[in-house]
Amino acid sequence: MTQMTAVSLFAGIGGFDLALERNGVKVVASVEIDKHAQGVLRKQFPNSQILGDIQEVSGEQLISAGFTPQHGVIVGGFPCQDLSVAGKRAGLAGARSGLFWEICRLLDETKARYSSLKMSLVCSHQVEEGIWESSSGRWLKGGIASRGVCLMLNTSESPKDGAECSLSDVLETSGEHLQKYSISPKAAQGILRRAGRRGKTLPQQLQTALEQVAGLETSSSTSSQTEK
Repeated sequence: MTQMTAVSLFAGIGGFDLALERNGVKVVASVEIDKHAQGVLRKQFPNSQILGDIQEVSGEQLISAGFTPQHGVIVGGFPCQDLSVAGKRAGLAGARSGLFWEICRLLDETKARYSSLKMSLVCSHQVEEGIWESSSGRWLKGGIASRGVCLMLNTSESPKDGAECSLSDVLETSGEHLQKYSISPKAAQGILRRAGRRGKTLPQQLQTALEQVAGLETSSSTSSQTEK
């Protein structure tokens, strides 16, 4: 059986790379512009060729590194800043999220048979000229995601049934490291304060979560009391 090969775009410190290798896929190239992240990749994935700016990477380079399009997958999580409701919402025309088109270019140049892309659920879509809304609600209604649940919708030759798991199955709830990697009440208050100053309306789930961390009465509970 021919071993599958993979290329990891926007590799970071190798989350996709690790998952692929643990499942028997050979990662032949990791594309990452950050020098510190490159150092981690070199140490953890010595057999993967490290490439820098995706805009300077060609399909020919990936194939030369060992990528086999007919038995290969290109994966990556492209920047979400221009799609986030917290940003200026430049969309795929933005300098950062627009790097999505580089993925399309490499898929076209390599004719890769498979691809898997990751994108934040906190993104937006244009409903009218110059008017944007959060896409989270639309995705929820479409059954792609629900609060506290991760849904993997399989397509093509994968099994047709979605695999579901609760975040509580994978998130740690105790340990000294939690404080370091969790948002503090002060930081939550700052985010809420800046959003209010700029006249920005945060997605309701994010608003409620920040209010809870900040130790404030949530707007959702206030509105429910008002209705009563």
